[in-house]
Amino acid sequence: MPPSIALLLCSVCIVVAFITDYRREPNVSHALWVPLIWLAIVASRPVGEWINPRGEFSLHPEEGSAIDQGFLIVLMCLAAFILRKRHFRLTQWWSGNLWLFLFLLFCGISIAWSDFPWVAFKRWVRAIGSLMVIFVVLTESNPIAAIGALVRRCTYILIPMSVVLIKYYRYMAVEYNVWTGQEYLAGVTTDKNALGRLCLVAGLFLFWDLIKTRHDKFYGLLRLNRYINITLLVMTLWLLLKSHSSTSLGSMIIGIFLVIGLGFPFVKANVKYIGTFIVLSISTIFILDQVFGLTEYVVTKVLGRNMTFTDRSFVWRDLLMMDTAPLLGVGYDSFWLGERLAFFSYKHRVNEAHNGYLEVYLELGVAGLVLLGGFLFSTFYRVKQSLIVNFDFGRVRFALLVIFLLYNVTESAYKASTLMFFMLIVLAIEVPGQSYSQNPAKAVPSPATPTSRPRRLVWRYKNSGLKEPKSL
Repeated sequence: MPPSIALLLCSVCIVVAFITDYRREPNVSHALWVPLIWLAIVASRPVGEWINPRGEFSLHPEEGSAIDQGFLIVLMCLAAFILRKRHFRLTQWWSGNLWLFLFLLFCGISIAWSDFPWVAFKRWVRAIGSLMVIFVVLTESNPIAAIGALVRRCTYILIPMSVVLIKYYRYMAVEYNVWTGQEYLAGVTTDKNALGRLCLVAGLFLFWDLIKTRHDKFYGLLRLNRYINITLLVMTLWLLLKSHSSTSLGSMIIGIFLVIGLGFPFVKANVKYIGTFIVLSISTIFILDQVFGLTEYVVTKVLGRNMTFTDRSFVWRDLLMMDTAPLLGVGYDSFWLGERLAFFSYKHRVNEAHNGYLEVYLELGVAGLVLLGGFLFSTFYRVKQSLIVNFDFGRVRFALLVIFLLYNVTESAYKASTLMFFMLIVLAIEVPGQSYSQNPAKAVPSPATPTSRPRRLVWRYKNSGLKEPKSL
């Protein structure tokens, strides 16, 4: 099949998938297009790389791209306009999400001691932009439905396009190891690990959506939407296996087991003790690891890697030997710049720490680790409450939180401009005045069915001596 025909057929399938999803969630507003475009960029590659897909890896990323900056500024302005129309109050948000607010505030303050303050400032503004588009999602009339629609629609675009690019546009979607020549699939993303992250998030949400709606009755286009989701889940699993991203594959397996395991009647009836269960599980795993070498077995036998985690341990050793400020770090998103980036790019061919907690330590020091830990702990508390109030939504929140904690052991994903942390924020924070109950649609009345009678009409009946009708 000619590549142009394959691309056209893929585009038609994407349009059909969008139509079925619109029929499924008709109450989600058109404003969701802004966070959808933002998320599609975060989950794939910058706009500039789409325009110039053959661009070479740069040792001077501090120069940035004017195209990317302009495009993201437009999206941020649109998000600000939408939030203003919805009368969103920032003061209400930070009072209910204190740890996340303090963490992002400290990231901004750390720009003051960065070696590259202008670059750090631009990257921090982008993180704030991610927060703005997240608020657009969470201020929808039904935030749970909006979150599901956002991830599904992003999946409808990026997963089929990855398959088409890998099959017909290999110069854009396939990369090769510079030392061994081994082939790695990247799809719409920039590398195999990024493709693994995309498949991890997409697969987890598709599986959760199918589990959540397994008892619902679907007719017509809604039934077609379910078949589309099943097909996309199969494509996602295929891409995940072919990407050879062991961290994402292992996290995906754990996430699916968590979603299924939380649905067991005994576990569901005792979710309020989930914290105790986690402590006991960690203790048991630690004892088994000490006695039977569980970690080595999983890494070498299950994931097919060695105990250096594909030479990551050598990178971690050199990173810890770098001269950084232990308490405050070198500044937000400022470590992988200049001479430090040149050194590690030449010696290890890496531009990240491959450990999120180590990267926080390098850039924000112990203070950043404490603030991040506070945010994660507060998120766990909210997830625990969510399991009681809205179990189906709570278990995907819980699964993503656990995946985030595990994923950052061998990969870096603590910045709001990364896909994993973006999705964690989406599921972690709550906007005051929004409902996350078991039946959120009932909590927000439809404009066509007002819940209160007009004052003027009620006043006329009361003062006319007539009996007020039951429905006005």
